[in-house]
Amino acid sequence: CDMLDWVDGLMQLYPNGAPPSLVRWVARGDGAQQREAVHSAIVHAESLLREIEDELQYAETVIPRARLSPSRTTQADTALDVMRQRVESLREQLRLLDRWVKCGESITHCRALGMGALIDTSLKREAFPRDIVHIFERRFYSLWLDAALAESPALRQFAGETQDRAIQQFRQLDTEHMQLAQRRVVRLLRQRRYEAQKRANSTEESDAADERAFQQAYSQLMRESAKKRSPAIREIVRKVGPALVELMPCWMMSPLTVSQFVATANPVFDLVIFDEASQVLTEDAICAIMRGKQLIVVGDEKQLPPTGFFAKSLSDMDDDDDDDLPSDSAEQERTESILMEMRSANVTLRSLKWHYRSQHESLIAFSNSEFYDGQLITFPGPAKEHRDGVQFEYVADGVYDYGVSRTNRREAERVVDLVIECAQRSPDASLGVVALSGAQQRAIRDALETRFKQHPELSALHELLNEDSTAENAFFIKNLESVQGDERDIIVLSIGYGRDRNGRVHANFGPVNKKGGERRLNVAVTRARQRMVVVSSIHNSDINSTQSVGVRTLLRYLNYAEHGPDVLTISPTAVPDTVSAMQFDSPFEQAVYEALTAKGVQLDTQVGCSGYRIDLAARDPELPDRYVLGIECDGASYHSSKTARDRDRLRQAHLESLGWTIHRIWSSDWFAHPERELQKTLEAIALARQKLAPVQSSKQVS
Repeated sequence: CDMLDWVDGLMQLYPNGAPPSLVRWVARGDGAQQREAVHSAIVHAESLLREIEDELQYAETVIPRARLSPSRTTQADTALDVMRQRVESLREQLRLLDRWVKCGESITHCRALGMGALIDTSLKREAFPRDIVHIFERRFYSLWLDAALAESPALRQFAGETQDRAIQQFRQLDTEHMQLAQRRVVRLLRQRRYEAQKRANSTEESDAADERAFQQAYSQLMRESAKKRSPAIREIVRKVGPALVELMPCWMMSPLTVSQFVATANPVFDLVIFDEASQVLTEDAICAIMRGKQLIVVGDEKQLPPTGFFAKSLSDMDDDDDDDLPSDSAEQERTESILMEMRSANVTLRSLKWHYRSQHESLIAFSNSEFYDGQLITFPGPAKEHRDGVQFEYVADGVYDYGVSRTNRREAERVVDLVIECAQRSPDASLGVVALSGAQQRAIRDALETRFKQHPELSALHELLNEDSTAENAFFIKNLESVQGDERDIIVLSIGYGRDRNGRVHANFGPVNKKGGERRLNVAVTRARQRMVVVSSIHNSDINSTQSVGVRTLLRYLNYAEHGPDVLTISPTAVPDTVSAMQFDSPFEQAVYEALTAKGVQLDTQVGCSGYRIDLAARDPELPDRYVLGIECDGASYHSSKTARDRDRLRQAHLESLGWTIHRIWSSDWFAHPERELQKTLEAIALARQKLAPVQSSKQVS
């Protein structure tokens, strides 16, 4: 019976048949000797299995068991082939042991940092997530944001709509504050004048000598003003200066006028301010400086310095007498200005970097790059194309009459064509013409007069294009030397110089060749508010080399006018074709871009040429050369502003004056409600397009 049970157990161990060697061994029946051998073999096998199990357990302490098998297996409940598979699997993965060890150390470190739940959740997945870093960062920043909101009531209660209302209220109050300040100054001046008159007419005797002197001066001023023939102004100021200052505390005079009319060595004014100080000679400024207690000098060293030109009548000057001047090295006319003297002195310096005049950024981009190292803060306009701001007109048949009249009559005729065209299309826009030389200035003036005589139908434009008009922003035709301080909506710049009758281009450009010629050019190319039309009979490539700094600058400007801002040393980034090439100020800005483009909105990023740029600009699908909406995201450029006035009023107001409609997206609102903010932005784009539609229709008709 025992034997049968043993055989039955043996058969259960081998349901598919016992090994032949085992069958033969059982059939032999050698008795005790064979049983002892079997027992010894079993003991040896058990010893080997225990060693294998120990090794497997050690391996599973190094390599997570979850990556090897779903559950732990032991000798008692695992068949030998399963154990063999485990061993083979471990041998195959032996090359990954170093990575497993490092991974285990990282997991242990992460658990110590409190990320055990994240690790356990990730390990439960069949495949370890490849974006685990992004999953972690999102969770990390979400928790960080929650902690920050919990500690800051202001952040916790922030809402974009509430912030927008607060900003709008601030703008209104700040504007009213400025208006009140102006009225306050007027009221103080009137009160001061009233008090002065009251003091002067007082019948009470005063013990103060200065009070008696003021009463006498005021009485004498009244007597002098009542005379039919008043004495010289210099004499009046000498006698009654204190009373004049009391009644009129702000005087506007040239430095030479101060020397002529204010005949006193004592300070008369509390403050003396020089404007356009780069053109004021130091010796001319001394008298005005002595008349004040404090001094402010305002100017641009990159514009025209003092010159003997201003001491002569413009009609007597011919700035082309030195046609044979080879370069700026021979020019000795310029002298130091009070601005340069002050820069070398130990005084407080302040840089005014915001540029307001140009309504299209291309009007100032060249000078910003060439002269100011890109430090000017300029603002892009909603007109997208470079040509909308700077237009290059090439006169292929222009001939420069070298050595004779020094004029380019064909180019002058083209300038007149453009002037009449601008006056007819934009009668409300102010207009000016700048020629590089006095001879070309006269040629343009003669060509315009001839055109009016030959075409009586243009008589309606004659008054509009009258240089003698006293109207503000009246039309003018000036040369390079006399245009500083002027500005007009549209400027037509005539180069004049070009190929002579023999097709040769001379490297002489009159005043531009002289010392400081590049500064003359800087003045000329920054006179336009809306549009600059550059009329030239040459390209920048027509002259290969020159020693003149001014001529090299002129050639670079011609290249810029023809080809746009991409040729600048400090140039804006060209509009790329792919999202990967786009520039974004923050991931938040990129998320807004991707969401809007998915809705079919055509966007440009970082629109602008200077340090300040509009984050996203939506193009009009019907007129893609114009932006309909500027989208500003709550990012670094917004936070970098030093004052709320700069950030929330001045910058916004200036952009709106240029024609922009601005829509702001707050990062907290986008993070919490992206779909809602996306819909608000799409609605803002649609509304901006509706507002622009009548304006665009009127332009198309005209």
